[in-house]
Amino acid sequence: MASLPLKTAPARSSQDRERLFFLAMSLAVAAMVVGGFGLRIVLGVTNFAQPWWVHVHAVSFMGWIALYIAQNALVAAHRVDLHRRLGIAGAVFAAWIVVVGLALTVQMVAEGRSPPFFMPGFFLVLNALNAAFFAGLF
Repeated sequence: MASLPLKTAPARSSQDRERLFFLAMSLAVAAMVVGGFGLRIVLGVTNFAQPWWVHVHAVSFMGWIALYIAQNALVAAHRVDLHRRLGIAGAVFAAWIVVVGLALTVQMVAEGRSPPFFMPGFFLVLNALNAAFFAGLF
């Protein structure tokens, strides 16, 4: 009795597996950020009744994560041409992220709103170093 050969999915190249890995990791980063801030809302540590500049910061940084996911998705989909074109906008957005991060840090310290687990001076220096490190890596 003859049997029909089973169709198997084509083997993925190591490059395709790497692209899918980075896409999965970008989605994991987004899930951790949403989960972390969502937990803070559920626990009542923070709420949406924050000053407007905190919301600008939140939207900007969530936009950065969305851009990160989009860039990984474009590469995974073999649309490197769009990935490169979007990267130009990403460079401008990266500068915006540095400005917003530093401005929010200074504003929070000036208003005495730095996190309770950091001394204000330490918070100011740490965030300035984080912004410089981000800009340098970018």
